[in-house]
Amino acid sequence: MLFKIILFFIIVVLIIRFFSRALLSMFIGNLNNKFTQTQNNSHHNTRNKEGDVIIKTPDKNDKKYGNEGEYVDFEEIKE
Repeated sequence: MLFKIILFFIIVVLIIRFFSRALLSMFIGNLNNKFTQTQNNSHHNTRNKEGDVIIKTPDKNDKKYGNEGEYVDFEEIKE
């Protein structure tokens, strides 16, 4: 009776280890494929032909371009 219980637990542990390795490798493979696809898509979208001129204008709602300060004219004073 005790031998059957021990054998049962050993078989269950081996089955769990086998399936966990298989599922983990499949999960990591899927993540790797998704990462590779997103990298390829972003690289493909940003490629421009040589000689193309691209002008990027700031958005009206963009805060970093809106508040640049004011120009102050100054004169040098010689002492």
